[in-house]
Amino acid sequence: MVRDFVARLLAALPDVQAVPMREGIERRTLVYGKELMLVHWTIRAGTVFGAHTHPFEQAGYLLKGRMQLIVGGESSELSPGSAYLVPAGVEHDAVAESDMEILDVFAHTREEYLP
Repeated sequence: MVRDFVARLLAALPDVQAVPMREGIERRTLVYGKELMLVHWTIRAGTVFGAHTHPFEQAGYLLKGRMQLIVGGESSELSPGSAYLVPAGVEHDAVAESDMEILDVFAHTREEYLP
């Protein structure tokens, strides 16, 4: 069950506390509902996100920096303004070639990312 649903209908980035995921990666969960979540990432240069899968789609938009995105074994170089889609269940990874900021949309809400 999504907690504090009404509290996350609106958010401003400076007002959302960063959550350290691990060295070089911070997450800010901006807004979310029952089926959708918007997450802002700050990732330091040289950080490897780590190959993983999840049972829902993920779309992203690179705001700042450069990265190598690997989806289903295919590698792509992304720069600011690049958008991507990761299908549900497909292994993916990212390598930060410079300091980055990303907006990700997850469909469905990830309980572990709720504030």
